Amino acid sequence: MPLPKRQHSKSRGRKRRTHWKVSVAALRKCPQCQKAGLSH
Repeated sequence: MPLPKRQHSKSRGRKRRTHWKVSVAALRKCPQCQKAGLSH
């Protein structure tokens, strides 16, 4: 199995992971009870 020739710094790995973002859920209000929830 291949191995990296040099060790990567923590900041380099973290810079790569900045794009691993979770999208914000689209909430909507229920027309009957006005409670926020996920739309279908």
